Formats: sequence, C-alpha cells, structure tokens
Amino acid sequence: MAISKEFKDRLNELSDEISGNKSQKNLALGIDYRSFSNALNYGILPSTRTIMKIADYFNVPVDYLLGKTDDYAYIKAAKPVDFNVRFHALCVEYGTSYAQVSQDCKFNRNYPNRWRSSNLIPTIEIVERIADYFNVSVDYLLGRTDEKN
Repeated sequence: MAISKEFKDRLNELSDEISGNKSQKNLALGIDYRSFSNALNYGILPSTRTIMKIADYFNVPVDYLLGKTDDYAYIKAAKPVDFNVRFHALCVEYGTSYAQVSQDCKFNRNYPNRWRSSNLIPTIEIVERIADYFNVSVDYLLGRTDEKN
C-alpha cells in the first residue's frame, strides 16, 4: 500500500473547504468510508478509480491531488476517454509496444493485456510512470482531459 503525504495534505485541504463531516463527504464522493478515512488520515493511496472520483468531486486534476503540480485548474475532456484507449493511442503515436513500455516503466509485460481484457486501470504508481514515460499528465493518460500537459 502506497502512502503519499502530498495526497493526504491536498485531500485534507480540499476537504476542509467543504462543510460536513467525513462520513457525509465519503457518501457524496461515492467511495468507501474506510478508503476515504485512510486517505485523509494517513495518506494511503486508494485505487486509481477512487482517486479519479475524488478529483472529479473536487473538480481538480489528479496531478494536483498527487502533488505533481500546484495548478488546481484543468480543462475537462468534452468526451472522457478510457485509460486503455488513451494508452493504446499513445503507444501508436510514439511507435512503441506495450512490451517496451512495460520494460521501460518496470511493470509486468502481461499487465496491459489484463487491463484491456478486464477494463482495469493500473495502480496510480504505474499510471504515473506511464504518464512520465510519454511526457503527458496523469489526467491526460486517464482520459480526464484532452490537454497533454
């Protein structure tokens, strides 16, 4: 389980701006109370989908939540794209294979096929590595925005 002080601090900062107690917030977010509480109190990173829900709720980039940028404004994609579609498009654009990305980003070469076949999104740590590899924002890779950086 990954822990991020930056994520914890950003989540607490945003959460303090919204009135209500923790249980009300996690219900509004549509996520498990334990995940929300662990993130708020300890900085334990929840699943990538949960991080996306949090970012959507607060209308901020995932990159901001993760402390990769101090800019909390972003332009939402008119039509959000699935991670797997965006990942495939980036591989084609850069003329690289899933196997090469897997090797360079140091994750199991079978993961991309598992992600596609089961409509999964990798852990946020792997998403960050892939975004860095292609020099795009996490939000772009996740299909939340059409702005690459």
